[in-house]
Amino acid sequence: MWRSAKSTNAFEMVADYHQQYGDFVRVGPAELSVNHPDAISAIHSSKSSCIKSPWYDILQPHRSVFGTRDRAEHQHRRRVWDHAFRPSALKEYEPSLRACVNQLADKVSNRAASGTPVNMTLWFGCLMFDIIGELAFAESFGTLANEKPHYMMQYLHDSNLSTGIMIRATWLIMFFRSIPILNRGLQQFLDFSETAMEKRLKRKDDPRDIFAWLWNEFSTKSPQTLEARRNLIADASLSVFAGSDTVAITMTGILYYLMAYPDYQKKLQDEFDEAEDSNNGSEIQDLTKLPLLNGIINESLRLHYAGPSGFPRITPPEGIQVGDTFIPGNVHIKVPFYAVFRDERNFKFPNEFIPERWSSCRDLIHHPEVFAPFLMGPYNCVGKNAALMQIRYTIYSIFRQFEAQPSNKNQLQEYWKQRADGFSMGLGPLWTIFKERPGRGTSTIQ
Repeated sequence: MWRSAKSTNAFEMVADYHQQYGDFVRVGPAELSVNHPDAISAIHSSKSSCIKSPWYDILQPHRSVFGTRDRAEHQHRRRVWDHAFRPSALKEYEPSLRACVNQLADKVSNRAASGTPVNMTLWFGCLMFDIIGELAFAESFGTLANEKPHYMMQYLHDSNLSTGIMIRATWLIMFFRSIPILNRGLQQFLDFSETAMEKRLKRKDDPRDIFAWLWNEFSTKSPQTLEARRNLIADASLSVFAGSDTVAITMTGILYYLMAYPDYQKKLQDEFDEAEDSNNGSEIQDLTKLPLLNGIINESLRLHYAGPSGFPRITPPEGIQVGDTFIPGNVHIKVPFYAVFRDERNFKFPNEFIPERWSSCRDLIHHPEVFAPFLMGPYNCVGKNAALMQIRYTIYSIFRQFEAQPSNKNQLQEYWKQRADGFSMGLGPLWTIFKERPGRGTSTIQ
């Protein structure tokens, strides 16, 4: 814990440990880091008996579906989220998504005209915070319009690093929650979510958003207990955090790689042009058919993963088997995704950005089953399709209209050095200069 607290890039430190000591590294009194091709299935699949660690109790007495450790209760509460993210629901969210992304494109256009650099780490964060406001509560938080981060965005950024440390010392959670001055930010976040929830309930038009599904489930229950209301607030908080932070990290990573590899930027723009010329009036869903776009997204998820240190679990009392190795029961265990995604046993040329490995060069993937950026099994990411929809449309809207380059020759290197370990990856600014592409105006995607 002490070493990871002192290191901003603990995910790289753990990867180095695996290079030195092998697939199974003891990183705490009863904690293992496991970098083995079979680990993700053994620990995260639907067949696994591992459960979430006590770290997920961090919001207690509030408990979101993400923080629910009992598998049966999680399965019951997960159903309403599945409804909120089914294909027909995502279709209803598209107008809000387009409006927010088009606002970003307009602002980028203004900066492109003046040649002024843009901190896209910040702007992607503002975009996703506004989008989740629309999708979760049918109201934008207005951060992109003001070009100013919401105060809750700063809290999420700051708390991300501390909660990352707590993963390695779950006893800190109880201490953190019991000291008012320490948990003030957490309480402010819950209060912010409750206020957004109450404001949403006062609307008369009853828009179809994520909260509509959560509220319908809550309001039809009898009795509506204090515990149930706290859990509703926690779920509202979850939609803000999970729906904004990780997606913004992924989009920033994609921009980084497209500036680091300008040839792929040009190829992607050619793919967009060809798709538009052959399918005028196409829909957002058609972006799923573009092989290079989706290869770039997958490769960025692999090399610039938002959760590089993994997600803590506890082995069942009877223990588990990972490959030929037995792991005893009641052991805290994690898969270090940063190390797994860069392991040459899983990917040929693992440190190289090669989007074609996901389409025409499948032989560059040795163990496709380890690529689970949205996890697998009962705790997989329910918002996966919504996240990919946002990523695809945002990247399409930006790069069909603009060319991007770093603000100076050292910018990409400086950005890479500022990555920080937390529950999700902390990022430094990515200063970008955009240039308008000739002949490409308003999007034809409907």
